[in-house]
Amino acid sequence: MRLRRRLSVLVAIALVPSLLLTAYNAARWRIFLEDETHATALSEARFTAAELEQAIDNSRQLVTAISKYPLASGNNEQCTSYFKSVIADAPIFREAAIVDSGEKFHCSTFPFPGPLAAEDRGSFYDTLKAGKITVGPTAQGLATRSPSIHLWMPYGNVDGSIKGAAVLALNPEKWAESLPSYSWRLEHRLVVLNGNGALVLTLPATDFEEAGAIAKSIFSKISYAATADIKDANGRSLIVGFASPDVAAGSLFTAVAIDRDQALAETSLINARGVVFDFIAMFLAVIGVWLAAYIMIDRPIRAIIRSARKREAGDTSAQFPKFRFSDEFAQLSAALTRMSGRIDELLKQIDLLLREVQHRVMSSLNLLSSFSTCKGGPAAAAEPNNTLPMRGIESSRWERSIVTFIRATLWSMSNSVNF
Repeated sequence: MRLRRRLSVLVAIALVPSLLLTAYNAARWRIFLEDETHATALSEARFTAAELEQAIDNSRQLVTAISKYPLASGNNEQCTSYFKSVIADAPIFREAAIVDSGEKFHCSTFPFPGPLAAEDRGSFYDTLKAGKITVGPTAQGLATRSPSIHLWMPYGNVDGSIKGAAVLALNPEKWAESLPSYSWRLEHRLVVLNGNGALVLTLPATDFEEAGAIAKSIFSKISYAATADIKDANGRSLIVGFASPDVAAGSLFTAVAIDRDQALAETSLINARGVVFDFIAMFLAVIGVWLAAYIMIDRPIRAIIRSARKREAGDTSAQFPKFRFSDEFAQLSAALTRMSGRIDELLKQIDLLLREVQHRVMSSLNLLSSFSTCKGGPAAAAEPNNTLPMRGIESSRWERSIVTFIRATLWSMSNSVNF
């Protein structure tokens, strides 16, 4: 593996912890925002329940004023007009009436007052028994044919004896208009349920079928936790917070459902961008290290290697590169240049010594050759005449062949020496 690749791998390994830390922070941030969404849903549900409780508390005075109106057999039209004037000053109420102990309506502002509905009968008798205001079930009762929240309060004589109950029909839609936070976000949905799990109010006031399905899913989980995760009819994940007004505990429930995907969409996009940017930064860092290593490390090393290989091949004229900056490569190249210079000097000295040795050996051989030619003399005269020429010729040939061989060997050695 080349040095550039090794450095790139090291840089990538060094950046992996940063990438993992970013992924961990993204996951932790998503979990935090999901918890924050749960808290938001619960907070909005409690706020709505508090606003609803405040509306019920504010209606006590109105119910008290209605219950103190003297009920007589001949003043039904007068008391009806009085109740209508009272209702006109309180637009969050639809209708008002007095129901006696025989379940008969008096002073009723309902356009078509009928018999007491079955779902209202329990609240009516609970009010008579408890002697205090009661929030009845919500239904299309008392001829309004619209969802209403019925508030009941005992109605009595001057002597304090209870003769019946005064009832007010609270209009949830008008009450919702008075909410300070009426402008709900797109992914938030307010749902008001009665004690039977039926839908009373939804905001935004669209897609009532979907809101009804959400109400059924919510009602089955109300008693288990303050928040829950549910699926709607379309398979969307919803984070729901529950609450109930204290004065209507068990009779009314407020819930705020938040679309989980929409609430976390921005966070998911930010996290995805963060991870993508980290990968891009990692890629650019590796590319930068690759280019920097090529310019600052690879090229100087390759230049030094090329010069070294030329020197290895016998090219003593090859010079190591010179660098502008005094870094490690410049120091290495300078050291190799000095080493090459010393090797060149040694080669010159060795060449000079070889030439001197060759010269002296050749001189000695010439002397030996001359000496061998002068060997005939007294020793040669004692030989027979017929053998003297042959011996002289053989000795001369042998000596000349030895001298020629030594000369050729020394010459080839001097030419083949290579350091």
